[in-house]
Amino acid sequence: MRAKALRRAVLVWLAWASSFLAPRASAQTPEEYLSFFRAAAQRPEEYDSAAVLREFDRCEFAFVQAPQLGEILRLRSFYLGLLGRCREAWVTAAKAVVVFQIAKESVLPELESHCRSRVPAEESKGLSVLFGLRTAGTTLPSRARRFVLALLALRLGELETCVRREVEWYIAWFPQPLGADSVRAAFGDFLLASGHPAEALSEYISVLEFFDGSKLVPEVSWKAFQLARKLGNARFAQRAIELTERALRPLWLSDAEVSARLLALSRMYLELGEPGRPGLASFARLVDQYRDAAIPPDLLWAYAQRFGDAGDTTHALLCLRLLVDRYPSDPRSTEARTLMRRLGSRIREDLQRAFPPPPPRELRFRPVLAPSEIAAIKSAFLSRINADRRRLGLAALAMDSLATAVADSHCMESLRWGYSGDLDLRGLKPYHRYALTGGYHALSTSFLSGTWRSFRTTAQRLLEVLVRTHERMLEGPSESNPYRTHLLSPEHNRCGIGLAVGPHGYRLEIAFLNAYVSLDPLPTQLYSVREAERETLWVTGAVREGVQIVGASLGFEPWPRPVSPEEITSRESHPSPVFYTSLGKLESVVPEEGGAREALFWFWKPWSGFRFVFTEDGRRFRLPVVFHRGGPGIYTLTIWVRREKIPREFPATYLCFFVM
Repeated sequence: MRAKALRRAVLVWLAWASSFLAPRASAQTPEEYLSFFRAAAQRPEEYDSAAVLREFDRCEFAFVQAPQLGEILRLRSFYLGLLGRCREAWVTAAKAVVVFQIAKESVLPELESHCRSRVPAEESKGLSVLFGLRTAGTTLPSRARRFVLALLALRLGELETCVRREVEWYIAWFPQPLGADSVRAAFGDFLLASGHPAEALSEYISVLEFFDGSKLVPEVSWKAFQLARKLGNARFAQRAIELTERALRPLWLSDAEVSARLLALSRMYLELGEPGRPGLASFARLVDQYRDAAIPPDLLWAYAQRFGDAGDTTHALLCLRLLVDRYPSDPRSTEARTLMRRLGSRIREDLQRAFPPPPPRELRFRPVLAPSEIAAIKSAFLSRINADRRRLGLAALAMDSLATAVADSHCMESLRWGYSGDLDLRGLKPYHRYALTGGYHALSTSFLSGTWRSFRTTAQRLLEVLVRTHERMLEGPSESNPYRTHLLSPEHNRCGIGLAVGPHGYRLEIAFLNAYVSLDPLPTQLYSVREAERETLWVTGAVREGVQIVGASLGFEPWPRPVSPEEITSRESHPSPVFYTSLGKLESVVPEEGGAREALFWFWKPWSGFRFVFTEDGRRFRLPVVFHRGGPGIYTLTIWVRREKIPREFPATYLCFFVM
């Protein structure tokens, strides 16, 4: 035993001593290294192979910009082939060709003569893919990145040491620019496939720490979070969430990048069980600001339930609406519709409590004209309006069914209670009533009324009365004649006509609409003061072709109070919002309790800090609405637009929000 141990010790000493006796490199420049490597390749038996390979590594890491490095890599490939390390020889040869652009003809013949029979055909075919990478016209860092990514994609577990070396070489020379994030993320995938999950997790976390502006953040953060949970590493799972939240800060991120980060963050919070306030806030921001993002149905359904449990009816309804609209065939859509009806009925009840209808008053007369006759009068009257507009060079108006229904209801109430005016008994203005039924287009109204002693009114006689009134007002002066002003406004393109007829008179209301903006459905327009003060509401939509948005304003009005029929009739006009173009807070112009003053706050102008966010087509937009702690009241969002052949800017929306 002693003799055998002594013999082993002598052999180890001889091997160690021979490494000092063998020729060693004393090179300091690439030219000197090249001479040394040529000598080692020609007389390999005179050199210690481990020492030669160490010198190859030292040279490659030290002189990446040297023009001789391609030839040095060719010699390294040849030397590895002599040593029988053929897979590493293939990788080194491919690196010389792809990264340092050595001609294939100077590498492949020598490589195939040494290694073709030693590497399986299938594996050799896979390694040959590296030689086919297209790198013409690219820079050295770009070529290096493509080579390393292709090498990692081959998943060569038996070449783990070689792969690690190439990744270390790339990161040492190109730590930040040109896709070091993609290399480290791919290296994490390689380590995970090679059975090193802890190291893979460290690579994923390093991507999140050093590259928070990378497009890979959503994918890598989700991988890191899942892997940390699988390994039972709660600290790294929380770290993945924190780094993803930090990755939302860069200002140069596109909408798609921000939405992808929010989506990954929402998934991670949901995976923890109860997302809590941070998770709900992340998903609320996602569905508010980035509704066009591809949000999967399971996430919409899960967060709809979480929002409902937290008492956030607004976002619960929004999630359910997105689920039903985008995934109608999803099994959860039926249950989502049921839940939407339940939540929607709750909001309608709140609105009814906020604006109770006037006490019932029975009609003391039978309808004078049949519904078909009323419809015929409206159609004929609209034809006359359009004929006059065409004669004056204006576009015809199309009938709007929603505005017509709202105007009909107001005319009937006015006829029942015997008043004449734009307000109703609840104190609501025309655009308030239109908004309560889901309308949002900007509108202007003209209200006409008439009385007669005879109750034998026919449809033809009533139409003649309306036409004569129309002609008289059209021919009158423009001053103090809102009917003529509305009729001849070029921006109007739709209208609603309401008509109620009794035995002793009629009520006619014409609503002229500017329908140039299409808004996406909102889950609700009713908010509590707490919700209004806490949240920023995002309104999304699109403008028609040829229409340009020039600004937006948020009007505030105190909560309306009921008025009597006599007060409506005697009031010639009702207060209109006053324009405040300063960028001060809305609190400075909010009326005192019980006051009648109103204010309009410009929260977006070309020179202000607030902006519409447009998509690439220039038509889709989203807009933040901030209530600025204005208190209870009605807030009206007006989007101002410009269109060719119309000389002035004009409002396109009157979107009302009711804050209780």
